Amino acid sequence: MRTRLGIATLASISVLLQSCAELALDGAWNSAQEDFHYTYPLNAGGRLEVENQNGLIDISGWDQNMVDITGTKYASTSDRLKELRVETSTSPGSVSVRTVRSDSLWGNGGVRYSIRVPRRTELSRIVSSNGRIQIDGVEGTARLRTSNGAIRALGAKGALEAETSNGAVEATDISGPATVHTSNGRIELTFDTVAEVRAGTSNGAITLRLPAGAGAAVRARTSNGAIQSDFDVTAHGVISKHRLEGTLGAGGPLLDLSTSNGPIRVLRR
Repeated sequence: MRTRLGIATLASISVLLQSCAELALDGAWNSAQEDFHYTYPLNAGGRLEVENQNGLIDISGWDQNMVDITGTKYASTSDRLKELRVETSTSPGSVSVRTVRSDSLWGNGGVRYSIRVPRRTELSRIVSSNGRIQIDGVEGTARLRTSNGAIRALGAKGALEAETSNGAVEATDISGPATVHTSNGRIELTFDTVAEVRAGTSNGAITLRLPAGAGAAVRARTSNGAIQSDFDVTAHGVISKHRLEGTLGAGGPLLDLSTSNGPIRVLRR
C-alpha cells in the first residue's frame, strides 16, 4: 500500500511539474505582455510560414480567404519586451510570420500565436522551439517542427510531416501520408483512410488506428516492448515479440514503425 501511494504521489508531482513547465514556456508567468493582431488576404491553396521561438503556435482552418493572426508577446520586463518583434511578409499567394528576438534575451521571452487560415492552405514551414504546435481543419500539406513541446494535428487532409523532441505527436482524422518523429514521447495516429506512414520515436509507444478492412504492408521494430495488431498479418520474414514484417489484408501503403522502450500497436478504429 505504501509503495502504491508513493508511486501515485510521484506521478502526480510529475504531471504538476510538466503543467508548470508548459505555463512557463507559454509566458503565463511573465509580467510584461503585449497583444497584437494582423489580418491579410490569402488565396485558397496559398502558403503559410511561421518561425517562432519560445512559444506555442495554434493554426485552424476557416471558410474565408484571409489569414487572421492574433497573439501575445511576453517577457520578464517591459524593457525586454521591446526586444521582441513580429515581422510579416505577404503576397496574394503566401504569408510569412517571424519572431525576431534580441540576442540578449537568451531563453527569456517569447510569442504565442493563434492563426486562422483558409482551409485549403499549405503549411509549408511551421517552426517553433520550447512550445507546442497544434493545427485543426487544414487540408493542405503540413510541415511542423518544434522542440520541448507536443505536436497535435486534427483533420489534416494533406501530407503531414511532424518532428519534435521531448514531446508527443498526436494526429486524428487524417487521410494523407505521414512522416513523424519524436524522442522521449509517444506517437498516436488515427487515419480516415490508409496512407503511407513512417513513424519513429524513442522512449515512447506508437499507436496506429486504421479503418476496419484496411490493407497495408507493415514493418515494425521495437526493443523492450511488444508488437500488437488487431489485423491479421501475413508474415514475410521473421515474426517475434520485437519485430514484425508482413501484409495486412490485401496489402497497400507501407507502415514503417520504429521505437525503443515502448510497445507498437496497430488497432482498428
